[in-house]
Amino acid sequence: MAETKKLYSAEEQHAAIDKVAGFTYQFYCFLYHLLIMSRGEEVSFEKWDDAAVKNGNLITMFQAKHTVKVGAEGKAPNLTDRASDLWKAIDVWRDLIVGGKGPKRTKAQMLDYIKGHMFVFVSNKQTADNKLSKLCDELRVNADVKRIDEVLDEITKEGKSDKGTGSEDGETKYRSVQLMIDDLKTFELKGEFLKKVKFELKSQEDIKKECVDYITDHVRFSEVDAVEVFDDFFTEAVKDLFDKADKGQSLQYTFEEQKKRFERVFQYHREEDLDFQIKMERYKKEFLDLVCIQQLIKVNDFADSDTVEIAKRASHFYSFKNRYYELKDNNRFLEKEETEFFENAYAFWDNEFKHVYKGVGATASEETIVEKASNLLYEVRKHQLTLRKKALSQYISDGAFYYLSDECIIGWHKDWQEFFKKKLEQDGQNNQ
Repeated sequence: MAETKKLYSAEEQHAAIDKVAGFTYQFYCFLYHLLIMSRGEEVSFEKWDDAAVKNGNLITMFQAKHTVKVGAEGKAPNLTDRASDLWKAIDVWRDLIVGGKGPKRTKAQMLDYIKGHMFVFVSNKQTADNKLSKLCDELRVNADVKRIDEVLDEITKEGKSDKGTGSEDGETKYRSVQLMIDDLKTFELKGEFLKKVKFELKSQEDIKKECVDYITDHVRFSEVDAVEVFDDFFTEAVKDLFDKADKGQSLQYTFEEQKKRFERVFQYHREEDLDFQIKMERYKKEFLDLVCIQQLIKVNDFADSDTVEIAKRASHFYSFKNRYYELKDNNRFLEKEETEFFENAYAFWDNEFKHVYKGVGATASEETIVEKASNLLYEVRKHQLTLRKKALSQYISDGAFYYLSDECIIGWHKDWQEFFKKKLEQDGQNNQ
């Protein structure tokens, strides 16, 4: 059979890598501003721009453009005067000022829009020799806008002289670079606009270092710990991004939302007390409906008429469960620590379960099984679970095991799954 599998060309592979690197670069840019944000600000990703910071009536928009190409001595190449990424950013901003896809703005409205925005082009390309970058710097000092046409004419001439020699004056997906230059030249508020355009030269590693330095200097972690803090900060933000993307929403945070969402990242590395408090419950008839109580009754740990013991074990269960969900709802758990906690609890139970029931066959008497279950409960109730390198109280540890048994993840009877897991599944189907 003839080979039909398509092999990707080197150019296609490079394009895919460039897109991934470009997205990561944009997200790092967003993360930095999310990390350093102040009260009253809103930081967003892919809402107004690649990244944006809204502070009162001012919105700073960031276009972050990355290249994986390497120039001389391993450095990023220069940002050429006719770089398509640069002119697409300028053209997008100019179009937004004019009105974008909505109604066209009046001159006064366009001036208001420019006044309320800053436009920042972030790139890992060298910008020192870029004519447009120098022009924007000049305009912020000197109001002579005649200089704009001179520079744009110079850039236009570069395109004519480089034609056919690998110039970046090619067709983009929708407009040529020269057309974007021409439209800027005829834009009546080009001077006011370009005064608000700034350039930042940063590699992805530069941005990450700025984040780590901020965590070190302002959140007061050691340099080594700050790297781990940032990695967890990045991971949690990516989870939010995926969640928002699934819902077709942009990712954005107010200062208060950022603090609530990511406070746990910093708390985790400071290992603060989770404050599981013991709360004694009075006996309620509904306790008998709890699977964890039914599991204990099944192995004769107590009778269904023993209200004192039932209330005691239910108190263990609720003291853990209620606080656990409170912490979870307030983002006080990282996924990895939550997973590790329950995996360790399950692993302990699994080892003890297999040990006590070793050699107990299918024909074992109920009396034998109850005796083995009692031994299993004895070992479990001696074991203190650990969360973030701190041992929980025995009371709360027991509550965690009862929580797992209530969820039918573990059990005490040799055939607990037959009695409870199937019943739980049936109850779920009946409630649908």
